[in-house]
Amino acid sequence: MKTKVIILNIVMIILILPTIILAVSTTMIHNPNIFTKIVIFFMFALPIVIIVTQIISWDAISKQNYSFALKINALPVLNVLIIIIITIIFSYFNVPQF
Repeated sequence: MKTKVIILNIVMIILILPTIILAVSTTMIHNPNIFTKIVIFFMFALPIVIIVTQIISWDAISKQNYSFALKINALPVLNVLIIIIITIIFSYFNVPQF
């Protein structure tokens, strides 16, 4: 379990740079509907969520609470799933602009 948590932490740290670039590039979207604003919010929150979960996870690892660290590392995945679900809903319903 310890090696799984450490590998997952390393992967999340490697993925932080693309998420920051993704969050910065979303400001170029000028579509003012509510779904786009929600997706942009979650994209900007993703790097912050990754950093916070890494801090909490490394603290849990230092206290040898590996199962809690593994559960905490699932939060960025939840954030990405929310972005995907909102994008699917947006494309399915083709919501008009406000």
